[in-house]
Amino acid sequence: MRVGVGRPAGTPGLRSGSLLKSLDRGTTWDLTDGDLPAPNSGPFVADPVSPDVLYAWTSLGLYKTSNGGTNWSRLGLNLPAGVNVQQIAIAPTNPNRIYVSTMGASAQCSTDGGNTWTKCSNGLGWLGSGPDNVTAMAVSPTNELVAYTATWRGLLFKTVDGGNDWQAIGDTSYIWFASQIYVAPSNPNVLYLLNDEYNDGRGTVLKSIDGGNTWTDAGRPDGYPSDAVQLQILPSDPNSVYATTSLGLYETTQGGGVWKLVFAPPPADGVPSVVSVALDPQDSVIYLGSEVSGVYRSLDGGLNWQQANQGVFSVQVMGLDVCSGAPDTIYAVALGQIPLKTVDSGTTWSKIGTAQLSGQVTLCLACSPADASHLLVSAEQSYGASFLNPVGNIWISNDGGVTLNPSSVSVQNPTAFVLAFNPHESSLVSASLPDWKGGFLYSFDGGSTWTQPNPIYMYPQDYTYHPVLENVVFTVTNQYSFDQPVDDVAVAYSVDSGATWNYQPAGQGWLSNVALDQRDPTVLYVAGLIQSENTSGVYKYKVTYNGNQISTLGRIPGTFNSGLTNPDIRQLLFNAATGYLYAATRSGIFRSGDGAATWTSVNQDLRYLDVSRIAISPDGAHLYAGTNGGIYEMDIP
Repeated sequence: MRVGVGRPAGTPGLRSGSLLKSLDRGTTWDLTDGDLPAPNSGPFVADPVSPDVLYAWTSLGLYKTSNGGTNWSRLGLNLPAGVNVQQIAIAPTNPNRIYVSTMGASAQCSTDGGNTWTKCSNGLGWLGSGPDNVTAMAVSPTNELVAYTATWRGLLFKTVDGGNDWQAIGDTSYIWFASQIYVAPSNPNVLYLLNDEYNDGRGTVLKSIDGGNTWTDAGRPDGYPSDAVQLQILPSDPNSVYATTSLGLYETTQGGGVWKLVFAPPPADGVPSVVSVALDPQDSVIYLGSEVSGVYRSLDGGLNWQQANQGVFSVQVMGLDVCSGAPDTIYAVALGQIPLKTVDSGTTWSKIGTAQLSGQVTLCLACSPADASHLLVSAEQSYGASFLNPVGNIWISNDGGVTLNPSSVSVQNPTAFVLAFNPHESSLVSASLPDWKGGFLYSFDGGSTWTQPNPIYMYPQDYTYHPVLENVVFTVTNQYSFDQPVDDVAVAYSVDSGATWNYQPAGQGWLSNVALDQRDPTVLYVAGLIQSENTSGVYKYKVTYNGNQISTLGRIPGTFNSGLTNPDIRQLLFNAATGYLYAATRSGIFRSGDGAATWTSVNQDLRYLDVSRIAISPDGAHLYAGTNGGIYEMDIP
């Protein structure tokens, strides 16, 4: 692998998903990943008694280190395919007792430091999505047998016997999503809860002073509903609480109600959001994590702040497109950043759209296959906005990103997370919206105007096109089902270039990607998980045609994962020039030359293995990888 592109401008550093450790109060940071086989992709938590003991959830399972991150071992928490750990809670009075919440396998408990686990879900009642989807988890600071949890779109529960039995507590049926529960270290009867206010306006932060039996509104820290990411309770005072929000760090000293802004980091590309806060239990040191500008530290209880980023840096490439008409021109976007452009295959990068996109988060981009200067960008101003109605738009440029103008879209505040030009006719463009926005968008004029001919309550994903037939397009969709604990999923196809769609149900789960074999378009590859059959990875479909119409679309039984060390597929991509099918995963890039029958790793010299986006040069000779450590190029043999 020839590393020819490197990290985009302005994003130096180590990979996101890495675990970092500081031994000098945040002055310097060092990697503590050790031999962890995949990046941390979920919760991680340190033992409250032994600082060298750490638990981390990855796409390959739950891992533990007992020597500060040098060596990691996989624990025996064996969950069904596609099930993710939401939170890990360790009992302060007995660190061997651990509670875990999962989406799909309910609550799990261990009494031996994570070596063995049992499902501890008795009494978790049904409301909304049911007892298998458990979100929050917290343990009493004084009693290892007392813990709290919540079901997704459901109820709050408490156990007093270590998870053997759970009882519903409080009048909380109005809660849509309890993302986190906190127990005050100095008073186990005082609890706080982060509440998604989608279904109710009772407050973003809720508080209980009687062990969860009754709850009151503790307010909205920055004044906006549902805009709080994490809380920290002062160890010595149950009424002193910090909250991270998209506008900065807020504090209350009255147990809620009145919140004041403590610190707002200087915005990077207009985005000031902070996502994490930690307190030194011994003194007045506060640590703050910003999504776009790293770590901040205060040594005087929040009066003064300094960046503490020595050894810290992070990038996650969210969008990547190589222009067919100008192979040296590549557009990219990293999480929280203004889009970037190179016209020399990555030797140098420059920001584009800084005036129009300031204060927004870029979601995705795409350049026209006929004209490298014709660019579409989707962005949203997510902070300070409603969860269900973020302020966003699809922008269009005809001068390579020098100027951007808003498209005309029939949907209010369109926040597209996929944009795709039809490779045969660049005036035809498809876009994917969240389900509550109607799913599909379609443009007949290169993205200047957009219509929604058949709004439907589902999430479509990436698009793949027939190598010859301009009218044939495929995608995969996910649709929330009110009578199933997970989404209904389907493979979708269009025979009118994306104006209308047909659906082939595939079960329940989540499908993420699709790629049509460009040498044999009767073969369709699909990636994701079908939880209803407890499988994940790569699936295959057989397509039959009648002229330029699709006659049948049928699943070939089984999964096609031989050689894949990680079935969590981020993207599938077929190289028509070589016949190789590529899979981007959290554990690197894999390639198949035999129709997904077997896979081999192509990760040599690729240091950062959490790969989110891949792209192929127009001549098929180069593969570009957007990773959690920047953008890299491989010469394809």
